[in-house]
Amino acid sequence: MFAAIAALAIGFPSLQDYRPDLNLLIDSLKQNGAYVREDHIDLDVLRAAYSGKFAQVPDKQQLLSLLETLMSELHDFHATLGTNNSASPRLVPSGTDIFAHWEGAHAIVDQVRIGSLAEKSGLTAGDEILRISDKPTRTECQSWLGVRKPDERGWDWALNSALAGRWNTIRTLTVTSHSLKRDLKFATALDPKYKQVLTVASRRVNPLLAAREQPR
Repeated sequence: MFAAIAALAIGFPSLQDYRPDLNLLIDSLKQNGAYVREDHIDLDVLRAAYSGKFAQVPDKQQLLSLLETLMSELHDFHATLGTNNSASPRLVPSGTDIFAHWEGAHAIVDQVRIGSLAEKSGLTAGDEILRISDKPTRTECQSWLGVRKPDERGWDWALNSALAGRWNTIRTLTVTSHSLKRDLKFATALDPKYKQVLTVASRRVNPLLAAREQPR
């Protein structure tokens, strides 16, 4: 629905104030976010919640992390940045191999990508996911959620985000199938091909963030 293009500064000699960029991003989402109104997302609440964090950014990695966290508030896998690093979440569906949904209190696998590490581990559709990263599944999903209170779709978004994980993190799952409980451990779903952190691209909408090569 919407692609946010992050143009990140090369060097940060001191804490910098990126609230103008936050405002530009929020205003752009208001104008161009296809499902923002349908999902009743109060972007001004997000602006207020993140303002203090964007006011003191120590380096480009932290800026990228803040941008990723803010975009995740949309609970929409179509809303992504045009840049990532080794700590970034893997994209869903292109960068993951497990797809699941919540049935009440149970996290149920819908599909496992053919030939993936998850399939080779023995994970199959219908398995129940009891734990992710050594935490109860619901608890781990909660850690992927931010300010917005999730609805049913939001919880499914968090579940699939947690299953995809981050590029630099080994994934661990505890699953049950036919009353048999198993612990699974595997790395990333695909070999990461990171884009450089400094990204400048042209799109039909204006770039959301202007690169700052000089300190303010």
